[in-house]
Amino acid sequence: MQKLAEPGLVSQVTDTSVRSGVDHGTADLRLHSSAAARLLYSGAGIVATSLGVLGVFLPLLPTTPFILLAAFCFSRSSPKFHAALLSNRYLGPPLLQWRQKRCIDKTMRQRAMMITLAMFAISIVIVGRWDLRLMLAAMCVILIGGLRLLPTCDAGCGDS
Repeated sequence: MQKLAEPGLVSQVTDTSVRSGVDHGTADLRLHSSAAARLLYSGAGIVATSLGVLGVFLPLLPTTPFILLAAFCFSRSSPKFHAALLSNRYLGPPLLQWRQKRCIDKTMRQRAMMITLAMFAISIVIVGRWDLRLMLAAMCVILIGGLRLLPTCDAGCGDS
């Protein structure tokens, strides 16, 4: 393993990315040198992944930030969990696209905005108090605004 300039971090390449010839973003892992820190990062990654998966089903819990946090935590703690997250059928492609091109698919952004709007609309209808409805509407506007700020890319984005 080769030490990097940052203290406490170690660079490591996973065997699976080398053998398969496919880089799932694991070639630049910077594992923490402290076993205790790796354990904390792993725990945080597992919690973030769990919250991200719950966010798929719960309208007020965002999925994307938790999955991005999980990818970061696993990049510092566990090549195995990091590779599993990036090779996941549903979560891997958007994570890899964000990591390599810093953009998201336009249809994915539109789908996320529609689902967000639908879930908040249902919540607003269900909630009886006007102040909670106003709060939910404000949260919806903020989330959709944040989604609109994300850069989008077409299928050929960044390929040259």
